Amino acid sequence: MHDRPASLLGATPPAVTDLMLAAATRAAGVGVSGAAALVILADDPRLSVTELGRCISLTQSAAARMVDSLTAAGLAQRHGTAGRAVGVRLTAPDVDAAGRLLAARAEPLADLLSDVDDTDRERLAERCPRCW
Repeated sequence: MHDRPASLLGATPPAVTDLMLAAATRAAGVGVSGAAALVILADDPRLSVTELGRCISLTQSAAARMVDSLTAAGLAQRHGTAGRAVGVRLTAPDVDAAGRLLAARAEPLADLLSDVDDTDRERLAERCPRCW
């Protein structure tokens, strides 16, 4: 027997992810990896290109290409660090871009949760305390 509510619940995470990614990439004007990089760099501006790549599951060479594209778009800049590592950080206007990206990512979630009452929101938060 087909359990429709279970099927719908199982389909929800990818659908929500698609909504968030579409809003975030549209707001930032970059792809998925670039959008993830902007959010991470807004939170930790001391990362090397290699560390940034690890955070978003990219190889070092793929991370370097992504940082090249972010730099060309004026969204990030490289800087020297101790040793051979090359750091990457956002400039002040780019931090604002990351904030717009986060707000755009949150908007479809707010719409989805608009009919969820406070009790159910609290229950959801209790079940997922480490989620961001």
